[in-house]
Amino acid sequence: MEEDHTLLIRLDQKVSDLQNSVKEIKDGTISRIACLEADKAGKNEVEKLQEKINDDLEVRIRCLETRVAQIMTVGAVAVILLGVAQFLIGKFF
Repeated sequence: MEEDHTLLIRLDQKVSDLQNSVKEIKDGTISRIACLEADKAGKNEVEKLQEKINDDLEVRIRCLETRVAQIMTVGAVAVILLGVAQFLIGKFF
């Protein structure tokens, strides 16, 4: 009988410890969720950041397109000048 009583006391202590552990986990989870909610970006903030990124990308793409057009123009002029030079060299030499 005394063994049963001792076993019940140990079980009661273990259940109490388990309840405390679950409460600590619950409290920790609640505080972590609260921190995440405080640190999260709002919808308006995300939209503003996305718009800023898109604007920056558009500017960079336009700049690259302009550079490509300039390079193609210089290349075309160089090919034409080389063709004219080849013609003149062949004609006069």
